[in-house]
Amino acid sequence: MSWSRKRVRRFPAALAWDHRATCGCGNDDLPDGNTLGLDPLEQLILDLARCICEGYATGDIAAWDHARHLAEEHLGLADGPTLAAQTFRLIRAVRLEREGGFGYMSLGCTRIAEDEQDLVSVLRSAHAGSGTASKVAIARLVAGERSERTALALRALATLLARHRAGHTTDNGHLHNVPPRTLN
Repeated sequence: MSWSRKRVRRFPAALAWDHRATCGCGNDDLPDGNTLGLDPLEQLILDLARCICEGYATGDIAAWDHARHLAEEHLGLADGPTLAAQTFRLIRAVRLEREGGFGYMSLGCTRIAEDEQDLVSVLRSAHAGSGTASKVAIARLVAGERSERTALALRALATLLARHRAGHTTDNGHLHNVPPRTLN
């Protein structure tokens, strides 16, 4: 794809994640987010990962900017960009350490590709705090022995997610009902 100021790629302003509907992708053999029991943060990270992968695949920086926008929309101006950056860091690490490609579905698709399922498994193992399970999940995600970058990126992302799951946000994110704080 060549650079053109006139051609601007548009992404959906908000993602529905309505698992009662189908996206029409024809991949009915793949599970959807409801089947996997994705929580709101896992859904958001999957959407961010899809934007980041789309940016890598097309060279269109609008996809990466959309990832930042989605994160800000859901977590606020303080933590949104950090979540987008940590997700980008994880996808970049996987891209550098993984042998072969990474399958992902289009943004807004309700189905979850096998490689995306591995990504969710990695996030869940990190959340559970199981070092052995995390190592196994990371090895499966990167499909190889090299995984130092991925492990470091996962640890940083898991720390941010744990803070949000505990309700300790920097600003009033939309995923949790955390009252705004005032600095004196």
